[in-house]
Amino acid sequence: MHKTILGIEGTAETSQQGVVTEEGVLAEATATYRPNTGGIHPREAAQHHATHIASVIRKAIESAGCAQIDSIAFSRGPGMGPCLRTVATAARALALSRSRSMCP
Repeated sequence: MHKTILGIEGTAETSQQGVVTEEGVLAEATATYRPNTGGIHPREAAQHHATHIASVIRKAIESAGCAQIDSIAFSRGPGMGPCLRTVATAARALALSRSRSMCP
């Protein structure tokens, strides 16, 4: 039986989640922070991730149509500190709260 992994990436302006197995990518979803002016603002990008990460994860899982998630992986760096902390917090919270049947 193949393991199903939820990957959560958010090192800078893009929060991207994917569901994969050994056979390949089942689904992915993305939300991108685009500032009105200037470059990427780390705290604003992290706030964007925090606002959108749950819906993006949900979309990736629903698109994958998986029966269960066996593992959760997340980006640890390099990247912008506030963004990395947001992703790590979301991944850890999900891992602690999930049940084996979190997928539809």
